[in-house]
Amino acid sequence: MIAEILAGLAKANLAAGVAVLIVAALRRPLRARFGARAAYGLWLAPLAVAVAVLAPHPRMVTPMTPLMAGAVAAADAFVAEGPDVGASGVVPDAQGLAFAVWLAGVAVTAGLLAWRQMRFVGSLGRLQPMAGAGGRLFRAERDGVGPAVVGVLRPKIIAPADFETRFGAPERALILAHEGAHLKAGDARTNALACAIQCLGWFNPLAHLGAGLMRVDQELACDAAVIGRFPQARRTYAELLLKTQLATQPLPLGCHWPAGAEHPLKARIAMLKSPLPHRAMRGLGVLMAAGLTLGAATLAWAAQPGGLEPADAARRVGPGQEMDCKPDANRELHNCVIKGSPFAVIATAADMARAWPAEARGQPGWVVLSCTPNLTTGRFEACSGYHYGGAAEASPALKAAFEKAAVRVAAIYRLKTNPGPNDFHLPNRPGFYTFAFSDQPSAPGGAAANPPTRFPDFLPGPVAARVKPATAAVSRVPVSYVAAEAPAAPAAPVLVKPDWVAKPTGADFADAYPADALKANLNGAATLACAVSLEGRLTDCKVVDEAPAQAGFGAAALKLSERFQLKPMTRDGQPVAGGKIRIPIRFALPQNHAPAAPAESPR
Repeated sequence: MIAEILAGLAKANLAAGVAVLIVAALRRPLRARFGARAAYGLWLAPLAVAVAVLAPHPRMVTPMTPLMAGAVAAADAFVAEGPDVGASGVVPDAQGLAFAVWLAGVAVTAGLLAWRQMRFVGSLGRLQPMAGAGGRLFRAERDGVGPAVVGVLRPKIIAPADFETRFGAPERALILAHEGAHLKAGDARTNALACAIQCLGWFNPLAHLGAGLMRVDQELACDAAVIGRFPQARRTYAELLLKTQLATQPLPLGCHWPAGAEHPLKARIAMLKSPLPHRAMRGLGVLMAAGLTLGAATLAWAAQPGGLEPADAARRVGPGQEMDCKPDANRELHNCVIKGSPFAVIATAADMARAWPAEARGQPGWVVLSCTPNLTTGRFEACSGYHYGGAAEASPALKAAFEKAAVRVAAIYRLKTNPGPNDFHLPNRPGFYTFAFSDQPSAPGGAAANPPTRFPDFLPGPVAARVKPATAAVSRVPVSYVAAEAPAAPAAPVLVKPDWVAKPTGADFADAYPADALKANLNGAATLACAVSLEGRLTDCKVVDEAPAQAGFGAAALKLSERFQLKPMTRDGQPVAGGKIRIPIRFALPQNHAPAAPAESPR
C-alpha cells in the first residue's frame, strides 16, 4: 500500500508539473486574445491531468504531445523502478521512511497554512453584519484588513472598519462587485482545493508556483468581470486598487490580493488600460480552456499502459497472491508477476501470440528450455530445447519451430538483478523453464492481455519433465519454471500413484478384446510403458510384457491406452507432464465370454 501511494504521488506530480509549465506559458497569450477568464479556467488542466494519470488504464495507446508523453514516461519509469520492493531493491524500511517524511511534510505545510489563516482571521476582530451582498457582507473591527472573501463552506465578504469613510459610494460599489464575482465563481473553494494540493505536493515547487499564478489569474478574471459591468469606471477602479494594497498578511482560505505584489498590480492596471475582448471571443476562450483541459486529461489517461490492473490480475491468479504490476517495455500492457517472483519483466500474451509458429496453425504446444540465468545481466543465456509436448512433438519441423519460438520468448524475460529479501533467488546455473503456447487467451472473451506469472511453480527434482503442466487454470501462464541441477541426462519420473480422470470402460474392453483369444476362450495380460503428455494423456506406449505371447493382448492394450487420462498432479504430489508410467492390464473372460473390467495396478 505504501509503495502504491508513493508511486501515485510521483506520477501525479510529474504529470501535473508539466501541465503547470504548459499553462504558465499559455496564460498570457490566451488572456490577451480571449480574456482573463479563459486563462484562469486553464488552471484546471494540472488537476485534471493529475487525476487522469491515476485513473484506470485504457486498452489502447493514444499519441500525445512529446512533452506530455515524456512526463508520463518518466512517471511510469518511477513506478516501474521506484518504490517497489523486488523491482528496484528498495527495502520496506526505506519505503516507510519516505512515507513518514511525506506525511510530516503534509502536516507541516497544513499547519503553516492554518496558522496563516488563523492569524488573518484574528486580525479582523469582531465581525458585524452589514446590509448588502445577500446577507454575506460583514464589517471587521479594525481598519486596513480588507476587503476580502473569507471562508470555505459559506464564504463571506469582509469590509474594513472604515469602509464607508475610506471609500466613496462608487468605490464601494466596485469593491462589492469584485468580491461578489469571487463568490459567484466559487473562488474561495477553488483556493481551498489549491491549498490541499500544496499540502499533498509540498515537495513539488511547481505545485506552489501553479497555486500562486492561479491566484493572480483569479484576481484578473474578477477585475475583468467588474470592468465588463462598469466600463466607464476604469480610472476609479485603478485608483481603488492602490488603496487595497495595504494588507500585509496572506489569506490561504479566501480571496485576497497578495501583499506587496508590485508586479501583479502592474498587470492589473495594464489590463485596465487595454480593451476587453469581445463577448463572443471571451465565450470562445472559456470553451477553448475547457477543451484544452479535457484534451490534456484524455491524452494523459490514454497514454497509460493498458491491460490487467493489479486487482484484476490478482483475481485471475487466485486468492492469497499479491500482484506486482508495472508497464512492459512496449507500453501495451501491464506486466504482472506475483511478488516474490525472480522476474522483473515477463512476456505478455501478445508476445506469445507473435512468437507462436505459423506452421503450427494455432495448435497448442510447449517447450522445456534448458537455460542459464545470468544474474548480472538479468537475461536467460544458452537456451536450448530439452523436452517438447503437444504440437511441438508432432514433427521434426514443428519441434524446431517451437524451440525457436520459445528461445525468442525467453529473450524477453528479465530477472531481478537486485532481488529483495523476500524474492525467490534463481541459482546462477542451468535450469529448466517451460514455455507453453496455449490456445487459451489470458483474458477469456476479450483481447489478449498480460497474464500474471504464477509463483511459486518451483518443483523439487532434477528433471524438466516435472515442470507443472499448463492445465485449464494455468494455461494462461506463458512460463513456469523449476530451478534445479542440470544433469547430462536426467531421468523422467516414474509415476506410481496416478489419479485417473478417465479409464477404459467395459465396452472399450469388449471392443479391444483380441478376436482369436475370444474364440479360444483365452485370458491374458499385457504391460504397457508409456510417457505422459501435458494434458495427462498416454503417449509413446510400448508393450513390455504380454502373456500369452502372440495372442494379441499387447495390441489390444495399445488400443486401450488412448482411453486413459491422468489428472495433472498425481496423488503422490508429482506432476504428470513428461513422466513415465507402467500399466499392467489384465483381460479376463467371464462365463458368458463378455470381457470384464480391468483391474489395473500401476507400478
